[in-house]
Amino acid sequence: MTTLLCFSIAFISIVTCFDSNSNLGVGVNWGTMGSHQLPAEKVVEMMRANGFKKVKLFEVEERITEALIGSEIEVMVAILDFMLLDMSRDPSYADYWVDANITTYAYPGGVDIK
Repeated sequence: MTTLLCFSIAFISIVTCFDSNSNLGVGVNWGTMGSHQLPAEKVVEMMRANGFKKVKLFEVEERITEALIGSEIEVMVAILDFMLLDMSRDPSYADYWVDANITTYAYPGGVDIK
């Protein structure tokens, strides 16, 4: 388990964060640019086992989002830079993206997306 945690730290970075009550906590930035990624379920399991309460996804990937279902880890989702111009010009594109990538998973017992 320790080896896997050390391995995954190379692909995710740890950040300090505050919850809504200004309590200091630890969160994780999760990107997908690594060449030897661990299974998403294993990463979520390690985050929970190590007390991580928040994660920022730099991009939405179905395998990662599905692994977060029911995890009670608060999720923040980033929008890729190249999408910003299209979303700002076409609100229906933004609506479609949110529906496909956020609404699908944001239900009671699903993913806690903020």
